[in-house]
Amino acid sequence: RWLYQDRLAMAGVALTLDGPVAGHLGWMSAPYADAPEAKRAPLMGSAELRNKMVRALMDDFQVVVTAHGDAAVGEALGAFSELAPTFQGARHWRLHGVEAMSPNDGALLNRDIFPTVRAEAAGDDGAALRVAMGDGNPAATAPWQAVAESSGALSLGSMTPMQAPQPLISFANAITRTDRQGQPFGGGEPGHRLSREA
Repeated sequence: RWLYQDRLAMAGVALTLDGPVAGHLGWMSAPYADAPEAKRAPLMGSAELRNKMVRALMDDFQVVVTAHGDAAVGEALGAFSELAPTFQGARHWRLHGVEAMSPNDGALLNRDIFPTVRAEAAGDDGAALRVAMGDGNPAATAPWQAVAESSGALSLGSMTPMQAPQPLISFANAITRTDRQGQPFGGGEPGHRLSREA
């Protein structure tokens, strides 16, 4: 795993199931409310995902799975749950994205899963995310409070270096779930607001 005279190490493997929900690239259980024709398939199937995870874990690599839509998040959590008994030890199962999650998948979260999310998904990007999912979608939008309570950990990331880091705005997005104009009033899905101490 060490290259260039032990100056560079490959420590992890990143696997991607889908893209951002607001851009209609997420793998969702239900069609997009504003673009029903844009229903996306996963970038890899269940068997391929598990096979690649097993191959990486057998060589002791850290695995991170990117999953934005509720179907993708459910698939990733299901894979974690299936492989955890075989690959026990001091490792976290890393999950990146989590813009939408089915209420039924919350039971698969545990303290061995370490999620990384973008605060902007509930703030500046929240309006586009809610329009894409629609009011009738049972999946929660940016369900961070449920994720934090179940996993015991939640990492707020950013799009840096593709976007300039704005940590104070991200912090405000996370605790208010509003955009820079204070919309929507009271926050989108306010039950998932994070506290300042979280």
